[in-house]
Amino acid sequence: MGRASEPSVMSAPAPRRAQAAAAYPFQRNQMGGRLGGPVIKDRLFLLRQRGTRQAGFLQRGSGSARFSSLNGGYNAPFRDNYYVGRADWNAPKAIHTFFRIAYEDNLDDATYGYGYSRYGNKDNTPALAGGADFVTGKFTHSLRASYLKFHNMIADESASGVPNVAPGVELFNASVITGPNLLAPQQTYQSDKQFRYDAGLTVKTHTFGFGFSLNRILGGGFASFFGFAPEDEANFSAGPVGTGGSGLAGDPTAYTTAYIIMGNGEGFNTEKSQFGYPAGGQDDCALASTSATHGRYCPGSL
Repeated sequence: MGRASEPSVMSAPAPRRAQAAAAYPFQRNQMGGRLGGPVIKDRLFLLRQRGTRQAGFLQRGSGSARFSSLNGGYNAPFRDNYYVGRADWNAPKAIHTFFRIAYEDNLDDATYGYGYSRYGNKDNTPALAGGADFVTGKFTHSLRASYLKFHNMIADESASGVPNVAPGVELFNASVITGPNLLAPQQTYQSDKQFRYDAGLTVKTHTFGFGFSLNRILGGGFASFFGFAPEDEANFSAGPVGTGGSGLAGDPTAYTTAYIIMGNGEGFNTEKSQFGYPAGGQDDCALASTSATHGRYCPGSL
């Protein structure tokens, strides 16, 4: 069996807006396909699936009356890819097994609302899962195991493609913000390993169930806020004083500094090593057991 699709969305003419507003173009494409079927009749089945989302639009960077020369936006592409593969095997002695692998990655450019202070974001998420179901005597058995990992990366992208009026500083001037984003750099890791066993026993009209599960979650990475540059907040009360003799109100660098925020260059929030880093790690482990019983009593059947 197979299936493919490619819906798309494009921006339509904008409705009537205020005179100062502008229509920003937007386009999104979503493509995907699925192919699968039996490889060995009644024994082996394979399935493969892939999906892709692509979006392109102009992200607004500034709309300031004071600094009108910087009004506009920047291209902000988004890409997301998803892959899935699965195999099912009907083994001898009524044993059914399966294995599933999945992978997703995406990337985009964003500012988190900070004008032209652009960063690049990328996510990688691999996942594995498998299991088996079988019967021995009056018992049914079910085994499941899985592994999931998430990796997020945030890096500076303010050096090209966007205005950067004060290189080396994240400049906050009213609605104009340029330079390295305060949220970068970041690296975030998460992983989850799970195992579960369930069994069942049927005795006449009664069913008994029991099992256990084990879950191990790890976290790590760092978030070095203000790691690439300090934040410089402008003071407008004194008016433009000029830099290099400009003294123009429309120059974002022609104002004195109200305050500066700096990072410590670290970014770790724990002292535990994890994922190859000397600190920033977290972990959690849980072991649980389950039991249940179900019975039915019908007086008329005695």
